[in-house]
Amino acid sequence: MEWLTEGLMVTILGMCTVFVVLIFICLILAVMGYIMKNTESDKKTEENKPAVKASPVMKADNVNNLNKDMELVAAITAAVAAYECAKGNNTSPDRLVVRSFRRVNTWNREAIQEQQNNLF
Repeated sequence: MEWLTEGLMVTILGMCTVFVVLIFICLILAVMGYIMKNTESDKKTEENKPAVKASPVMKADNVNNLNKDMELVAAITAAVAAYECAKGNNTSPDRLVVRSFRRVNTWNREAIQEQQNNLF
């Protein structure tokens, strides 16, 4: 009978410890949410200030995106030239022109189809 009461006490003590730690984690998350909410509101007030007239120079993000796009155009042109060369057409990359391109995210659709095909 003594071992039963000791086991029950250990169980109750363990459950109380778990709940105290969970409550502590909830309090930490609540405080972090409050802190993050205040920093976001500070950013919003900075954005609402009247901006100085921007110069016509492109921003660094736009330049980086433009460079990435140019690299993508170069890669597409090289791939098409290699494909044409493999088919026997001696097409140089200088004669190829990429007029436009658009990004398509099909990885999710491809992954779903692959999983469905593997099931049956």
